[in-house]
Amino acid sequence: MKLILRFFVILVVSALVLALFASGGFIYLSRRPFPQTSGALRLPGLSSSVEVMRDAFGVPHIYADTPEDLFRAQGFVHAQDRFFQMEFWRRIGQGRLAELFGASALNQDKFIRTVGWHRVAEEEARRLDSETLRALQSYAEGVNAYILPNADRLGLEFAVLGLIGRRWSPEPWTPVNTLTWGKAMSFNLGHNLEREIVRLALFKRGGQDLVDAVLPPYPDDMPVIVKAGHARYRNDVPTLSARITVSALAVRTLQTQIASLRSAIGLPSGAGVGSNNWVVAGGRTTTGRPLLANDPHLGIQMPSIWYINGLHCRVVNEACPTMLLESLSLACQV
Repeated sequence: MKLILRFFVILVVSALVLALFASGGFIYLSRRPFPQTSGALRLPGLSSSVEVMRDAFGVPHIYADTPEDLFRAQGFVHAQDRFFQMEFWRRIGQGRLAELFGASALNQDKFIRTVGWHRVAEEEARRLDSETLRALQSYAEGVNAYILPNADRLGLEFAVLGLIGRRWSPEPWTPVNTLTWGKAMSFNLGHNLEREIVRLALFKRGGQDLVDAVLPPYPDDMPVIVKAGHARYRNDVPTLSARITVSALAVRTLQTQIASLRSAIGLPSGAGVGSNNWVVAGGRTTTGRPLLANDPHLGIQMPSIWYINGLHCRVVNEACPTMLLESLSLACQV
């Protein structure tokens, strides 16, 4: 009896020790990547000091004297908080998911590279006006100022990938990486893509009559919000279909690839999903002020697809105008 009791005690103590070691290891690995969010840090390239204050919700508010300093600091804090998400999205845009997740992501990579999001972004970068390019470059420099010196502590996710043999090191961020995600967002918002592929296949088989029978157009006697004389959507595809050959197999393959990519990115699938908004005039509200509501139908993700941060000019003047910040800060969001 004593021997059994001693064995049981040893077993319980051993289990507790292992649990403590495991908990300690997890806490170390998960907290080691936590960024420094207080005190002073040196950020190369700034023209003057920049102040970052995080509110009670953890939202960073950045105060600087020039747009370039604001965007550079924005890139830095964005990378501090979200770099695995940024890296994941960058690889989606490039068609390089398989490098991290293996053969299961190969079909998505093939589809993305065939569509060519990254190639289009490279061409866009070459055509950008100097002001926008300067903003994107400043943002990229801020990202790099954080990720390159901290390559071994950028997130628990990278440590887990290392445990399964996915070796990884950060590549410098570029304006093209930011622009490429814009292509993925366009894909996200193009929820009728699969329906348009079916529409094209139907037209090739039976012409406009078959299209209208299977996918009825919007009735002419129903209300519209466009003014008389303005262009309206037409339900025909003869011009495009003359240049494209479509088979049933091709349609099924494309639909499967699109659905697979939406799932990998975490996007809702299927048509019928879209953003909406409405406005109520001040004359119809109790406050006398207009109301604006907007509902962007984007896939729910964790972390969120949005990264909230405030960009503030210490002094609003020609060197740091608020309108410039409002127009460019969205371009720098990843």
